[in-house]
Amino acid sequence: MSNVSVSTFLQRVLLADGAISLASGLLMALGGSWLEGLLGLPAWLLVPAGLSLFVYTAAAFWMARRASVPRLAVWVLIAINVAWAVDCVAIAAGPWFAPTGLGQAFLAAHVITVLVFAELQFMGLRRGDGAARTGQRQLA
Repeated sequence: MSNVSVSTFLQRVLLADGAISLASGLLMALGGSWLEGLLGLPAWLLVPAGLSLFVYTAAAFWMARRASVPRLAVWVLIAINVAWAVDCVAIAAGPWFAPTGLGQAFLAAHVITVLVFAELQFMGLRRGDGAARTGQRQLA
């Protein structure tokens, strides 16, 4: 399994993603019952989703503190972000729930945020690849 250098750019992206995920996780996990009426989304959906963000946050923060990480680990974060966006769209547009206008905005904010982080992580992955290639050329 190959590793990718955690550039300053990727480190900042991972830290920002972790911080936003932590804040969102706290809001959903601790405020799920309160948010239920405002968002039109059930607490039984919000609370576990919020709790799952704590694991994601831990992974993002752990990766941000490393000099290099397995390339697959970055791809997993990208895939999780894309899956989160798809899930939010399905919840907003599907027949299972009836989110309020605020709930729709909440879901849209999640979609936009996680897709931006997925793209930034992909850019960081490519930059890390470029740094590794440059370092290899300098060693040769």
